[in-house]
Amino acid sequence: EDLEADKLTKLAKEHWADEGGKKAAFDGEVVKRIYEEELRKHDFALNRIMTLEYSQYLEKYLWPNYEEGAGEAHVMSIVFMVNEKFREQVPVWDIFETRQDLFPPFFEATWNLHFAEKTSHKERAILVRFLVQCFQSLENVMVRSACLAQVALPLWTHISAGRLELELRSAPHLEKKYRTMLKKQKKASEGGGGPPQDAP
Repeated sequence: EDLEADKLTKLAKEHWADEGGKKAAFDGEVVKRIYEEELRKHDFALNRIMTLEYSQYLEKYLWPNYEEGAGEAHVMSIVFMVNEKFREQVPVWDIFETRQDLFPPFFEATWNLHFAEKTSHKERAILVRFLVQCFQSLENVMVRSACLAQVALPLWTHISAGRLELELRSAPHLEKKYRTMLKKQKKASEGGGGPPQDAP
């Protein structure tokens, strides 16, 4: 009865519960409102996260409607749901495999949020937990590809200039990617967002 009366359960019924075969159109403002008023305002209380997980918020609303460039609230909401699934020890990655092409930009968005100045300490800790879960799931091809894209080339910034030149000459297809990565890192560090130049 308490669950039925909960504001989050009502929102779920209105927007993604599929009751009676009717499905409301996606509204990004709903995601933003839930994040700001139901999660952040309540200091990301576990009971609220559990209610959203129980309603299949990730499967029915967040991931099916995720697009590259989605806002902070959408990205963080997915992160919270993934962490909750790991806490409950239920399968996670098969949900994302329905739209695998969007996982790398989503992963990059979480990576960038981790380094963003506006991200609170608590949100950063939640992001770290998510990233750890990802790096502990490298047996999944989709997750492995996204993770390694963030760390493989950046590691090259830590080798000597002579060795780097040698490696790039032996792998010309990677040289362009490496130069592009350096430009992105420079732009990110100048703009105050994204990881610093020497971050893996």
